[in-house]
Order: sequence, then structure tokens, then C-alpha cells
Amino acid sequence: AARPFWERLTTSAVRVRKGSGKGGGSGVIVSKDGFVITAGHVTGGFTVFQVARVRLEPDGTFSEYAWEYADLVRLNEAHDIALLRIREHPKDLPAAAIGDMATVKVGDYLYRLGFGDVRLTKGPVLRKEVKFDKMEHLLELGLVGGPGASGGPVFDGKGRLVAIELASDRSEGSYPAYALPMKYVLETVMRD
Repeated sequence: AARPFWERLTTSAVRVRKGSGKGGGSGVIVSKDGFVITAGHVTGGFTVFQVARVRLEPDGTFSEYAWEYADLVRLNEAHDIALLRIREHPKDLPAAAIGDMATVKVGDYLYRLGFGDVRLTKGPVLRKEVKFDKMEHLLELGLVGGPGASGGPVFDGKGRLVAIELASDRSEGSYPAYALPMKYVLETVMRD
């Protein structure tokens, strides 16, 4: 049987904690062999992290399970993107399917999964190719950001990963949120 849409969005999402277990953000599994993408500033100078997978419970809440250690593989500070790799993991981790931002239009609704004060939320694309806080090529999303949302996956209406949340406008009450499309994420951290 096909899994419900919301559940499909959560299977590849992870919570990321710094090596000390304090602070962190969100991330997403992008390969079955344990690679995870998060926001670069979530790393906070650390090279070892704890990563927990999450699941959507029947009552609509989330629970964390399978805390595992992950190491920093690559950090691109200019684009604020980090690539981690889970050290010991089960075979065939549930990797997110990558979508194409070219199919996403201003006004389309996207789904963002972030941890901390923010959970699974839905909001429209307000603008594309935006510059914010020295970063370029961003999506401006009609979503409120918040602690723990950084590095969170942004999915299209078909459940495909299209962006990674990086920031929100704190001067405007953490609204809107900004995310880097996967095209640029993959160019910065997945290259050999």
C-alpha cells in the first residue's frame, strides 16, 4: 500500500545535533549510503554530529529514533551548505527523491520539514532567484522560520526534494524563509 503523503515526506528527514548534543538543526538523507545535507551554519565548527531519523506518529506528532553518529564530509560556507555522512547505518537508507526547481513556479505551495519550534509546514513560493544575507539563487518562501529549521528539506507537491532551508528574515519576525534549490546544493557539495 502507498504511504500517506505526509509520511513520505518525513522518511528522509533527520534532526542534526552538534557533537556535544547541544544545538543543531535539520537535514535530509540524499543517498542510500548515508549522505545527509544540512545548512552549513548548523555545523558550528564541529566535525562530528548526532543524526536522528524521524517518523510521523498516528497522532500527527513526530518522534526521533535511530540516533547515529555522522561526520562532516564537505562544507561550502559561501552557499551555507554542509554534507555529512552517517558512520554506521542500515543498508538502503530512505533517501529523498530529488525534484527539479524548473517545474516549480511562484505561487506553488511547498512543504518544509524542520525541527525545533517548527515542524511540517506548507507555504507558497513568493519569489525565485533572490539574494539574501550575501547568498544568491534563493527561493523566498511564505513560511515562518525558527530555531532548528535550518537545513530542513523543502519538498514539492509530489514529495520531491527541491530545496534546503537556510535562513529567515529575523528583522521581520522570522518571515519569510529562504531556501537554496537542489540544483545549487548538489553543485556545491556533491561534486568529486
